[in-house]
Amino acid sequence: TVTDAAQLRQALDKSVKGSRIVQVDGVIDMSEGLPYANHADQSKRGRVALPGHTTLIGLGPRSGFVNAHLTVSKVSQVIIRNLNLRNPCDVAPRWDPKDGDGNWNAEFDAIVINAATHVWVDRNSFSDAPVTDDTLPVVDGKTRQCHDGALDIRDASDYVTVSYNHFALHAKNTLIGASDR
Repeated sequence: TVTDAAQLRQALDKSVKGSRIVQVDGVIDMSEGLPYANHADQSKRGRVALPGHTTLIGLGPRSGFVNAHLTVSKVSQVIIRNLNLRNPCDVAPRWDPKDGDGNWNAEFDAIVINAATHVWVDRNSFSDAPVTDDTLPVVDGKTRQCHDGALDIRDASDYVTVSYNHFALHAKNTLIGASDR
């Protein structure tokens, strides 16, 4: 059972052998109260990499994550269940003038499943609140959007079940595919 970012990192460390069940008790702020300095800092400190044969489960109705992006990459047998996830707001979204007529692009998803198999995402809540993109300033004629996807399933991920999740106050909820691989 974990209650903070340090305990979570220890529970998910690669040195822990075998299957594991990690119970999240309360809200874990992966920034640990220190704002991200830049994109690289957010990429490193906000990342929660789930190893294979892992169950990550919230213990109560308020358990979950803020300032986090969960990654399930090139592993199998992962369950993510009963968590409240505040979709991460990229501190340094990038302007791309070649994206349509120009657009702001953020990087981090609440959960990204990448080239993984046998993953179950169940009974989670996803939301941008309290900072939704419609409240952000307009720059270069477009809202300076800081949120990317809530749940992305990409790059030849197979046998993924997404059940009984709730998505609210978010523009780009899910992406499935995004590659020919």
